[in-house]
Amino acid sequence: MDNIAILIPTFNRHSFLIRQFDWLNQIGVEEVFALDGSEKRLECPEIFSKWYHHLPNMPYIERLKYGIDKVKQSMAVLCADDDYLYPEGLKNAVSFLEKNADYSVSYGQYFLVFPYKNRYGIKQLYGCNRSFGIHDNDHTNRLSVWMRDYMHSFYAPRQSDRMRAIIKSLPSNQETDEKKLGDSEAANLVELAFAITDAWFGKRMVSISDIYMVRQAVERNSVILGPDAVEEQYPQQFCSWIDEYCKKFSEYANTDYSTFRLFWSNGWREYRDYFIPKYIKKTSKNKQKINILKSFKKIIFRSIKRTIKKIFPKDSQAKRVLLLFPGIKEIVDHMNNYTNTLVDNGKVNFF
Repeated sequence: MDNIAILIPTFNRHSFLIRQFDWLNQIGVEEVFALDGSEKRLECPEIFSKWYHHLPNMPYIERLKYGIDKVKQSMAVLCADDDYLYPEGLKNAVSFLEKNADYSVSYGQYFLVFPYKNRYGIKQLYGCNRSFGIHDNDHTNRLSVWMRDYMHSFYAPRQSDRMRAIIKSLPSNQETDEKKLGDSEAANLVELAFAITDAWFGKRMVSISDIYMVRQAVERNSVILGPDAVEEQYPQQFCSWIDEYCKKFSEYANTDYSTFRLFWSNGWREYRDYFIPKYIKKTSKNKQKINILKSFKKIIFRSIKRTIKKIFPKDSQAKRVLLLFPGIKEIVDHMNNYTNTLVDNGKVNFF
C-alpha cells in the first residue's frame, strides 16, 4: 500500500495506538501519521517511532493540518485509533477512485464489534446492508440525497489534494468570533464539512460486498450531530466557523464563495429538516420504551425467545456475519492478541 497515507488523530489512548500500529504494519501500510495530542509521550517500539508525532495539547483541527502537510501519497485516509481498516476493502476503494476521477469517496461495509463479559457480537453500522452509492452528475442533487439519508464519509479514502483542501480550510478557534470550540464540537463540524465538500467534489460509491472498516465499541464522543442541531441557535452559534470555512475553501479551491456558501446552507437545511427529525424520532421511541409494563413484556418476550432458541438452535448474528465476511475473523484474532483493550480477561468468543 505504497500510495496511501493514514492519518490517526488520537488523545490519551496509547494502548489503542500501539495496537493500531501493529495492525497497519501487518497489512503493509507504509505512510502513517499518528497525531497524538496527549501530554504524556508514548514510548513506542523503534519500528513505529517514524509514525508517531507527539503534539501535546495541540487542538484537534491543528493536528489534522499538521498531518496533512506531511502527506506525500496520492490517496489519504483518516482513521480512528480503535478502528481496523481491512486491507482488501481499502485497496478496492482506492483502486476505484484511481479509475473514476468523478467520484470523491469510495468505501465498503462498516462493522461494529461489541464486547459483553467474555464474549462479543458483531453488527453492521450505518445501514450498509444496502447500497449508499450516489451517482448523480449534478452536485446539488448529490448533496440533497447525501444529507437527507445521511451517512458520513469522514473515514473514507479520498485524493490527498482534496483532503488537503478540506483540512487546510478548517478554521482554528482563534479564527472565529464565537466561543472557542472543544474537540467534540470541532469534530462535529469537521465531519459535516467533509460530507458537504465531498458532495461538492464528486459522487460516492459504497460497495456492500467489501469489508472496509471494523470498529470496536468503546466509550467515545459521537461525531454525528445530535438532536440539539435542530435548534435554530445551533447554526447561529457556529455561523462564524462555517463562514470562515467556506471563505477559506473558496480561496483554496478557486471557486466562488457565495456559490459554495449557498451549497453549504442547502446541505445544512437538508440535514436539519430531513435527517435530524428521523434521528430524534428514533431516539424518542427508544426513550418511550422505558416503562414498567413494557419492560415486563420485554423480559417475557426475551425469555420466550431464549426458550425457542434452545429448542430450535441456529447460528448467532455474529456467526452469520462471519459466514458472509470471514475477513472479520482476522481482525478479531488480532484484537485477541491485545485482549485487555477488548475484555478484562481471557479471549473473547462469539455470542
